Amino acid sequence: MVLAVFLGELLMRRRAKRVGLDAPAMTTLFWACLLLGLLVSHVLDEIFYHPAEIARRPWSLLFVWEGLSSMGGFV
Repeated sequence: MVLAVFLGELLMRRRAKRVGLDAPAMTTLFWACLLLGLLVSHVLDEIFYHPAEIARRPWSLLFVWEGLSSMGGFV
């Protein structure tokens, strides 16, 4: 998965240069989207698969390292 992320970022940067977009700005956008996607996938995993856990520990929404389903959805 890590290799796919870096390859995707490399290809995105090349494409940005080819079509005349600001490559550093696109790189920032790429990483922001990647991070947001990871966070949202975890929150949705908690909401749909573990609602009782949210009722018991609402702060579990912040524990992005818990729950492999969110990683599967992200992939």
